[in-house]
Amino acid sequence: MINEKSETGKLYTCQRTNKEIPLSQPSCVDPKAYCKWRTACPINMLEKESRREG
Repeated sequence: MINEKSETGKLYTCQRTNKEIPLSQPSCVDPKAYCKWRTACPINMLEKESRREG
């Protein structure tokens, strides 16, 4: 789920932890923990893409 807040930009709510994560700096809250949504997680996909570019 993507939320938009004027002062912080777009945020994604993690399905596992319910924490809001900024899409400008995508990063999994706990990448070593099991997550049944990881294969379809936009944060995980954006994080992988940014690692490939950088």
